[in-house]
Amino acid sequence: MENFNNITVRDLYKFDQYFFKDLLQGETYPWEVLYEIGNYIMWLGPTLSKQDFTLHTGADGKENVWIANDVKIANDAHLYSPLIVDHGTKIRHGAFIRGKVIIRKNCVIGNSTEIKQGGYKHENRIFRKLLASEQQRERSD
Repeated sequence: MENFNNITVRDLYKFDQYFFKDLLQGETYPWEVLYEIGNYIMWLGPTLSKQDFTLHTGADGKENVWIANDVKIANDAHLYSPLIVDHGTKIRHGAFIRGKVIIRKNCVIGNSTEIKQGGYKHENRIFRKLLASEQQRERSD
């Protein structure tokens, strides 16, 4: 098994490309921010452009779900707060997003997919799940 201790946030992210860069900048490893994601979303959400993002009530009845206006969401998807979904994303039938999640641009959350607290997605990658394989794939490109 690959040693995750050698993978830092600087290996995974270009800070100038992410609206959640403030959350990551002070940390070395991506898992160090997992417990702060919910608080960060609650701080960041109200600062997002009201022209680009709409505030929604999640399946848990809390109004802390910010969704970019061009996001496509199946009517039977379940979105829990706090949550931010960025532009160009598609959330398909039966998807469950359990809250404390930031989903970046141009993602596809597939049929019956579940994302639990603390997952980031960026263009179809979840860093908690496949850190080593993603890094390996990027090196071979």
